[in-house]
Amino acid sequence: MKKIVFFLFALLAFACNSDDDNNDTVVCTEEVRVPLAVTVTDADSGALLTEGVTVLAVSGATSVNIPLLGDKFIGAPGANTYVVKVSAAGYADYTSAIQTQEFNECGVITNNMSVLLQPLVD
Repeated sequence: MKKIVFFLFALLAFACNSDDDNNDTVVCTEEVRVPLAVTVTDADSGALLTEGVTVLAVSGATSVNIPLLGDKFIGAPGANTYVVKVSAAGYADYTSAIQTQEFNECGVITNNMSVLLQPLVD
């Protein structure tokens, strides 16, 4: 009788440890993710543009300058909903559609944007 009771308790313990929901475990890292990363390219030549380029994240009256880090403009917009404005001398200005910052259980999801600037015609 003791063996049957022990077996039932063991069975109950194993049943409680199973994952009936089939949820995958999400492993988050300690890595810091930037909310916005913008690459700016000349639409005609395909050359990467960094010199003299201004990238702004604009939300209502709030405008945040996104700084250049390496070959990308990386930073955090001032709100969760914003538009990206890019300008450079000799190029037509660019304004994106409305962007919404996304998050998951680990934190922010980087919005990687590629912007093609059109050279102005003389």
